Parts: sequence; structure tokens; C-alpha cells
Amino acid sequence: MKKLIALLFTFPLALSLSMPAFARAARKEVHKEHVYYGDISDSNCGAHHKMPNNTRECTQACIKHGAKYVFVGSRDKVLMIENQNMPELEKFAGEHVRIMGTRSADGKGVAISSIRAAHRRKKKAKA
Repeated sequence: MKKLIALLFTFPLALSLSMPAFARAARKEVHKEHVYYGDISDSNCGAHHKMPNNTRECTQACIKHGAKYVFVGSRDKVLMIENQNMPELEKFAGEHVRIMGTRSADGKGVAISSIRAAHRRKKKAKA
């Protein structure tokens, strides 16, 4: 009888002590949404377009020829857009945008949840 009582007491205690460790491990795998500023481009041109004066037309032309939409962030970091079927991507092709999105586990892509136009910040003059 004493062994049964000890077992009934030990099992819930061990389970309750291990729960915080499981919770921490689960939180590390969840990627949160963040705000990113950058440009909507295409996988052929990336950060540097072949038609620099008209990035919108260049992006649309490359998309028509089979390229995929990409997001070009700070320091010309190119991320593949995982949800290519968003209608807003065509609207903002070649434009500077603000997106809400979740980075992929490997860090090479982003799933966009919302997108809107943004203004470019002026670069600070070096003293």
C-alpha cells in the first residue's frame, strides 16, 4: 500500500516539474510575426534590376517569364516569399513596402500575412 501511495505521489510531481522544460522547448520552435521593410522584387533580378529606372515593369516582366516574387530587405538580403498567390504582390511589384510576416525555419523565406506601401527613409549624411 505504501508503494502505491508513493507511486501516486511521485508521478504527478515528476510530471509537474518537467512541464516548464517542455514549454520552453515548444516556444523556441514557434516563429513570431515581425514587421519588415523592403522591396518586392523577383527571383531573376533580386536586389539589382536590369531596368533600374522602372523596377515595377522589370519585376512584372520577370514574373511573366516564370520568376517568383521575393522580398528584398535591409542590406539587400533576399527572402523567398512562400505564399506566391497573394493578389497584393502584383499590386506592390517593384515597390517599397512594409510587411508583416513569419520567417521560415531555415531563414531563407518569409510567409507574408499583410502588406502595405511604405516610404523610404532618407539616408543620414556622414559627418
